[in-house]
Amino acid sequence: MTTVPWPPPPAEDLPDAPPPASFLAAARPFPEPGGYLLALFALWQDEPDPEAGPDQGLDRAMIGAPFDPAGLPEDTRPDLHRWLRQVVNHLNWAYGRDPAHTIAACWDRHPHLVTMLTVLAAARLEAFTATSATPATTWTLVTLPAFYRELDTEPLARRCRHPNAHPDA
Repeated sequence: MTTVPWPPPPAEDLPDAPPPASFLAAARPFPEPGGYLLALFALWQDEPDPEAGPDQGLDRAMIGAPFDPAGLPEDTRPDLHRWLRQVVNHLNWAYGRDPAHTIAACWDRHPHLVTMLTVLAAARLEAFTATSATPATTWTLVTLPAFYRELDTEPLARRCRHPNAHPDA
């Protein structure tokens, strides 16, 4: 049995060692939106100027919310689809070891999944660019597990994990 010194030595007293490969694999970055969506997120994160007149500043209703796929302009949908494909690949890579946490390849055929994924990805982007760890903790411990619970209780999502779910694909 290996004994561990207690209290542990200060970090500066620990020998240098390269991180294991599994640590480096865990450091794979979450996909960022591109094109118009990236600019849209930046605009939405800016606080409106309270001194701006009614004709000044950002009209959020006019440009669409980056977390509402139905409200986005038609020409932004390819950017959204590309980003969500990357997000689904990342989530399946990071969390898909449990079959209940695998997002079916046909996710983009189901509007409710597109909406859920858009909100999840937007919340993740906002949480991990915050100035404190609290939003990231909430996303990790509340938002992501809630997404997977919803995915697992959704009969359509469970059925679509079957390879022959969409024979016309």
